[in-house]
Amino acid sequence: MNFSKGQYVRHPQKPDWGVGQIIEEIQETKVRVDFENAGKRKLDLAYVNLEPVPDSEAEKLRNRLAEKLRNRLLDPLAPHPTMNMDKVKSLCERFITEWQGSRKGYDDAGVAKEILADLSQFGRLKLATYKTLAKWCHTGGYFSGGIPIAQEISLAIFGRVIEREE
Repeated sequence: MNFSKGQYVRHPQKPDWGVGQIIEEIQETKVRVDFENAGKRKLDLAYVNLEPVPDSEAEKLRNRLAEKLRNRLLDPLAPHPTMNMDKVKSLCERFITEWQGSRKGYDDAGVAKEILADLSQFGRLKLATYKTLAKWCHTGGYFSGGIPIAQEISLAIFGRVIEREE
């Protein structure tokens, strides 16, 4: 099936990603989609049968995204209203357990500690902590093992995977 830029779709194997909008046609079989709960993803249509979203559902998504944008413009570092602090704490503790002492002389688990401290002290993340979390959500190489947990933390706090460019 051919998709065009701006079209709304759903990934049938990833319902938790929510509805996404095609933001780029990369090649004949590849597209970049911005999902409401999973951020931007490059997908190969040879392996994924995206489902088009009816116009009525797309309109609801546009309204939700507009509300999110208004809230983000007011305070982009504020947590999503549905943030569950127990879940954030559990994910951060898991991150600390997995990354503490992973490299001699570095505190790779420091971002999780700072997230907990910021939320406890300020009720939101400081800009430096936010930027570090965004890097962890999209890093590579040795640190790629931390991406899934970092993205889960981001989803738990902001209701979305934050982007590096935000």
